[in-house]
Amino acid sequence: MAGKIVADTLEHSTAGSIATNYVVNGSAKAWAASLEADATIGDSLNVSSAVDDGAGFEQVIFASSFNSANYVSVGSLSRTATETARIVSFYERVSASIHVSTKTVSAGVSDQPKATSFHGDLA
Repeated sequence: MAGKIVADTLEHSTAGSIATNYVVNGSAKAWAASLEADATIGDSLNVSSAVDDGAGFEQVIFASSFNSANYVSVGSLSRTATETARIVSFYERVSASIHVSTKTVSAGVSDQPKATSFHGDLA
């Protein structure tokens, strides 16, 4: 039997309280940290797997789909002292997955360690 909890505020004994609408509307619904320079996921939330689509390209598969392809994706890459810029791009966004591309200014499209997060309503 499924249960239901109804609350407007969550309160922690020492860390304070937060409105539940912030959790529903303001928190990332999925994220992934690729510690390796390939599609290996080091840690994640709501990501079932990643598929290596070749050098610099991967597909992130969500465990629970978004309700549409209109979610927000954010990514970051670290920069070394010798690298001027690293770029993460998102394309072919659907509710169940998204394709990610990484590149550097000096080497072009290439596998890079990255952190990504996804914000929107789940299905």
